Amino acid sequence: MLKDFAKVFSGRMGQTIIGFGTLFVLLRLMTKEDYGLLALVTSLSGVIAVAAQFGLSSGLSKLVNDAQIRAPETVAALFRRGLAVQFILLLVFGFAGTGIAVLVYSEEIGPRLPVIAGIALFVVGTVAGEHYFRTGRTLDLFGSIARLTIWMAVARLVGAVIPYALTGSIGWSVFYYGALQALTASFYLYGLLREMSDGEATHAALEGGLRPWDYVRVALPFLVIASSNIIFSQIALLVLGKAQTLGSVAEYEVANRVVNFLRSPAIAFSFVISSRFGRAVASADNRAVRERLRTNAQVSLLGVPMAMSLFFCADWVLLVLGGAAYADAVLLVQILSIYLAGAFIADSYSLSLDYSGLSRGRAGIVVAVAVMNIALSVWLVPLMGTQGAALAVTTSTMVQAFGFVSLIRWEFSIGFIDATGIANTLYALLAIIIMIVMILTNKSIDIILLRICGIVGAFVLAVIYSLFLIKQHEYTKNV
Repeated sequence: MLKDFAKVFSGRMGQTIIGFGTLFVLLRLMTKEDYGLLALVTSLSGVIAVAAQFGLSSGLSKLVNDAQIRAPETVAALFRRGLAVQFILLLVFGFAGTGIAVLVYSEEIGPRLPVIAGIALFVVGTVAGEHYFRTGRTLDLFGSIARLTIWMAVARLVGAVIPYALTGSIGWSVFYYGALQALTASFYLYGLLREMSDGEATHAALEGGLRPWDYVRVALPFLVIASSNIIFSQIALLVLGKAQTLGSVAEYEVANRVVNFLRSPAIAFSFVISSRFGRAVASADNRAVRERLRTNAQVSLLGVPMAMSLFFCADWVLLVLGGAAYADAVLLVQILSIYLAGAFIADSYSLSLDYSGLSRGRAGIVVAVAVMNIALSVWLVPLMGTQGAALAVTTSTMVQAFGFVSLIRWEFSIGFIDATGIANTLYALLAIIIMIVMILTNKSIDIILLRICGIVGAFVLAVIYSLFLIKQHEYTKNV
């Protein structure tokens, strides 16, 4: 597990580092209004695109995972056929998102054909690239995932920064950004097909099997689920775009980027652990399932020390990344650091719900929480601006995380009244309560000693939980 995690994590961290570099250069080049427009015009199309790629790739992943258990010789043929069917659907959703974005934000975009064309390429490239990424994760192609993730990050850096630096045009920057995103998706496709070319399966192995509609039918529940955490943040951005200025959109997007970059470890862990969890469920070994769930719990709480580190260093991170122009977003980042803790928990349990056959239950939780998030955003943004958007997404993510944990523990008849469960819950609640109290008292975190204590304490907690995780994995392997 640790070897696979290292491969996935290296790719994600490569993407994170390059992503920070891209954001740093863009914020130095662009005005707040230009950066706000860049975030806004890709936002609505991004909501639909992310929903499509998550749903379709998760549906194909489920089919491939089932085939690996029942008939390994059919996996390659199943993958190739499903990829062709679902890529057509990805294009449909991608261009639909572009059209809606242009209609909703026609006043902000104006007669900017490069922006519109760039959005189309950006959406299709993002949808396809992430689709291939998730499918590669299902097939345990961890090495390819690491390489291709870095490719996509490089494309974002080159596509976003260089055109704006040369022309000063936000339109051409979006256009080339989208074009390189689409080009990178083709690298993903090539890499995955090359990895699958050694399989001995033939299309004859699937004769009389799945039809194109079957791929769509399996994907529908996942389309409803729709990568909830990303969509939550996009909803808040969309409401800000209509209720506030482009400058406030830029502030929220910068804070949101900082926080979501730090989710990379959770995403990497969830990819690796969920596939192991799926095998435990398939084996019908209840003891193995319980041990995997215990590992999930430890992984999910690694987000708490990371959230504490970000909370104590929010002013420093914004100063380095965005400069003095974004100094007012400190409280915004501190609120979103609590969201980070909840996102770690939700990410760690999200994919495991799929492998447990609880997709419909998860879809119900996500839809209910999404409705709550929209209502909170519409209510709080006009009153509190960007801080209202942050409170809406933070509250929604916490409720979603609690729902995911409750659902999977209920399914496997695991109660909450046990020593480990109580310790983990108190640990997470204590850290979050400390951060909430400091926000409510509005005390400035300028004391160097406090900052050092926060970082050191968070690091120590992360090390303890990492060691606990490794020990738990070794115990499980020996059972």
